[in-house]
Amino acid sequence: SSDGLPPPSRLTTPGPPALEELTPPPGAMSLILQLLPKSLKSKSDDASKITAFLATFVWVNTWLFFPFMTFGALWYNFGIISACAFWGGLGFLVPSLSQRDSMRHFISSMRFWVDGSEIIGGPPNDGGKPMLHCHHPHGAVAVNGCSKGGLDLSIRAAVAPLCFRMPLCRQMMEAMGAVSSDKKLFAKYMKTGKDIAIIPGGVEEVVLSQEAREILYLKKRKGFVKYALEMGYDLLPVYHLGETQLYHVLWPQTEEWAVRLRLALAQRLQLASGLGFGTWWMPNLPRMNQKCITVYGTRLELPQIESPTAEDVDKYHGLYMEALEALYNSHRDRLPEYRGKPLEIW
Repeated sequence: SSDGLPPPSRLTTPGPPALEELTPPPGAMSLILQLLPKSLKSKSDDASKITAFLATFVWVNTWLFFPFMTFGALWYNFGIISACAFWGGLGFLVPSLSQRDSMRHFISSMRFWVDGSEIIGGPPNDGGKPMLHCHHPHGAVAVNGCSKGGLDLSIRAAVAPLCFRMPLCRQMMEAMGAVSSDKKLFAKYMKTGKDIAIIPGGVEEVVLSQEAREILYLKKRKGFVKYALEMGYDLLPVYHLGETQLYHVLWPQTEEWAVRLRLALAQRLQLASGLGFGTWWMPNLPRMNQKCITVYGTRLELPQIESPTAEDVDKYHGLYMEALEALYNSHRDRLPEYRGKPLEIW
């Protein structure tokens, strides 16, 4: 192309899916439109934008706020026993839900809340070995990884085991068809030979997310490579430009000492800490209409090694990091926020 960038093989995703069963009825739609700010209504007084707002609201709050707010409200009004019954019942005891394709379509519409329809490349459809679709970076709430990964209903995502121990969050993840990244359960699913999506950076990458620097947590994250070698999977790198621009992280959390401290806490507690804001009128939601571009890399073919050595894992982990950095460098100039910004791999 004239700008020196690699030519795209596919640039846009289809428009919003049909979501009749999840789109609010006319009366509710009118009420929602009245509550939204004029800046949103003036651009899109239609079901697709409202659905995108609702999907983003549900996704962010169901695992960040709703379980804890409900627990606290029950404790305050009815006592600790009621609160614990809520957490234990929905978090552990009730039967699991099966995947709902409508839920996947619904959550994938988050890409219309941000300006995230542009996709360059795509998964190879050559009937080859199964693949681990490796999405980077995690960002604060994994908006692009979740919404773009949800477009192919045959690919399930691996999420942190904690998500299946939180009420409401558990039900959302089950309805989306997610599987636990617990070692035994993850390996069990890989034995099916089906593609699976992961975000290797995990909770550590949440605290590394900031606008000024692009940081991945990957140097010590080698387990996915080991499993791929053992189970006969290839690796497919996917990069989401714009993910780290969706929230402004408040000072001094981006100072080096603060980042290191938050990272240490995340590694010890498996919980991310931080304070920031996205959309001005609802700060917990990511920035509306922030341009995001998803780029797919080339499949990294791996041999199947029943018992890979540490040297085997290091070799292919190094090749993967090289491929990922090359993918980032070849496309970063597509967004002005990334021009000249190096990729840091911790």
